Amino acid sequence: MTASSLASPHEQSAREPSARAWRGRGFILGLLAAGVSLSVMETARAAYIGADAVEPASLLGSNAGDFDLDGVITIGRDATGALTVNDSSQVTATQGSNIGRNSGGNGTLTVDGPGSLFQLKGTQTNGNGAFFNIGAGGTATVTVSGGGVVEQIGEGPNSAMNIGGSGATSFGGTATVTVTGTGSRLTVRSDGADLNVGRSATGTLRILNGATAEADNTDVNDANFAFGGLRVGTRENAAFATHGTVEIDGTGSTLTVNGAIDSSWLGRFGGTGEMTVSNGGTLDINGEDTLFWVARDGGSTGNLTVTSGGTVDVSGTVDSDILIGFASGGGTGGTGTVTVNGANSLLKAGDAVAVGAPTSFGGGTSSGTLNVSNGGTVEAVSVYVGNGGVLSGNGTVNADLVLDGGTINPGNSPGTLRINGHFTYMGGTIILEVEEDGLGGFVTDRLLFDTGATPTLLGADIAFVFLGETDPEAFAASGLFNLSTFLRADDGAGGDDPLGALGTLLAGATYSATAQNYSISNFAFDTTVGVQSLVATGIPEPGTLALFTVGLWGLGVMRRRHRAAGRSSAQG
Repeated sequence: MTASSLASPHEQSAREPSARAWRGRGFILGLLAAGVSLSVMETARAAYIGADAVEPASLLGSNAGDFDLDGVITIGRDATGALTVNDSSQVTATQGSNIGRNSGGNGTLTVDGPGSLFQLKGTQTNGNGAFFNIGAGGTATVTVSGGGVVEQIGEGPNSAMNIGGSGATSFGGTATVTVTGTGSRLTVRSDGADLNVGRSATGTLRILNGATAEADNTDVNDANFAFGGLRVGTRENAAFATHGTVEIDGTGSTLTVNGAIDSSWLGRFGGTGEMTVSNGGTLDINGEDTLFWVARDGGSTGNLTVTSGGTVDVSGTVDSDILIGFASGGGTGGTGTVTVNGANSLLKAGDAVAVGAPTSFGGGTSSGTLNVSNGGTVEAVSVYVGNGGVLSGNGTVNADLVLDGGTINPGNSPGTLRINGHFTYMGGTIILEVEEDGLGGFVTDRLLFDTGATPTLLGADIAFVFLGETDPEAFAASGLFNLSTFLRADDGAGGDDPLGALGTLLAGATYSATAQNYSISNFAFDTTVGVQSLVATGIPEPGTLALFTVGLWGLGVMRRRHRAAGRSSAQG
């Protein structure tokens, strides 16, 4: 622990070496002047590093390597404060810590090197576990590196680590926590452990280069019915804009959430929560009953990006769902977007993934998007695409897929979406796009079903969409405008075949066709034969139409002038 003393030379020489640990019921650690890293002043059950208007009872000074406090450590309350814990030093407190407290507070905590520890372990006076507020009204920066450890172990229930804010009574605030390097760790553990990032404030958590973080709800017997989890972008106080961001990047970089009941989310109560998991990073949410919401309720925004080999795994032992823009019980959901992009990128749920508001779950109003692209994979027992929900991309879905009021749009304009599971149509729209390839041919969307699949497509609503300058009549003349072009089945040998028994599988289906640059009329489509009639009329571009209008106007002017000249000649 970096320390500079304000005590006299005589007092310093009388002290023990820096390995000594200061232990007691009350100290204030105050950053008092430029060039002074740390001084220690006695008060009652509190320690402050950088605090405005604090009157110490006496000045003790310290070169101590370790520090143990029965109370609360605050770094930067209404002033600037900084603390560095290194060289295997240990700083502990029993009740909790504030870093960057109140609007004028600016606190910095650095924990660096193997064996270096900043630990909050114990119980508050109200019986709850030790707390940790980082950027509660002020500005805070925490860096854990080189194998350093920050631990918050609540020996009572409901121990929350707040990265940005502190709840409904907070003053806003801004916080950035970076955990980087193999062996570096950030932990919050209690009965009902919450890891909040952006709680009525702005918060950022970065887990990089093989570092780990953990929110551990240890109440495995659910004795206190304690909910724990990862909460990103929770706007409990409407007076403050709320934005939470989590970044998990690099092989071995892992954020783990576990316990009896895990309820985690990106965006709630009108807040915005964002997360990126990339380059071999992992988010692992597990427990007995596990839910992960991306935009939990109306007015909230959630964005999750899993890319470049990242993994998000939500696997509980009883129930584990990923809910994207989900509207619970027929209510109003938020705006949730999940992108799974790149080879070995994985979104996994132990039970279901719900996109939008499926009628099977009660329906409602929602906006949810799941895009699976470029080798990305979604794995679950079932994937439901409900009201306001969209499933798109050219990746793979390893699950039973239920279209339950939403939209499926294969490809990335256009492309192939592979479904390794049973497909059931219960309502909604399947959009199949067509685009000219610039070589006289066409590329189309495709739904590629598993070998031997017999999807349930009775009464399906299928909408054909022609992109850009694609001529619908030319596509019809190519002989490709039939369902065998769009609906395929894996042949088990690396290729694919037309989906069989179309007339039976799609009995009662309805079809429509639109184009971006054509008006389509007299459209008729048969399930087994394909297009039967179609008339496509080009839509003039706005500039062309304007020139045509100007031309007509000019011609009219010339005619009027010609007539006027003729009348003048006759009168003469």
